[in-house]
Amino acid sequence: MSLFGVVVPGRPCLAPTQVTGQAPALGTFQSGQWVCDLVNPGEISDLVCFLTSPLPSNNEGAGIYYSVAPFTDWEFMGVITNNRPSVLLSPGWSLLPQVNQQPIVKLGVSLESAEVLQEKLLTKPPPDVKKEYARRVALNLYRYIESFQGGAAMPLLDQWFQRCASHNPAFKHSRSARRSPDTACTWR
Repeated sequence: MSLFGVVVPGRPCLAPTQVTGQAPALGTFQSGQWVCDLVNPGEISDLVCFLTSPLPSNNEGAGIYYSVAPFTDWEFMGVITNNRPSVLLSPGWSLLPQVNQQPIVKLGVSLESAEVLQEKLLTKPPPDVKKEYARRVALNLYRYIESFQGGAAMPLLDQWFQRCASHNPAFKHSRSARRSPDTACTWR
């Protein structure tokens, strides 16, 4: 039985396989590493990684990574630990042409010390995909509206988005934003 599980909504649950040594087309693995394949990564908006049983030590955690062909470079995605045994990840692969065009992505899980994982979280935090998606939608709308004006571009959209994020960091998730975008970002 695998120490980890992966759930992609609408797909069967996956159990990454432990790998060691040289794996064909995957690079070199060490003990304490697991890998599984995720097909059609451009269709995956969210995934959950979880522990199926506690890790051997509270001084370590599991780093979660992904790689695209030729599977030599691994990108950090997040962490699970005994204190936080599951994580919901929004990888944003549909926004990354180098990923969403691929038929398969390798998901890797690696046991690492808590200090190493904490450093990775500080130096390379997982991207805020929902914020980037909202920014791209708003930018598309802005460019569409601007095409009718024929004037020079103004950074009003960026100012609005920054103001919304600073006044209400959770505005993109708020119920009021889903019901009425006009009241989702208010400043008094």
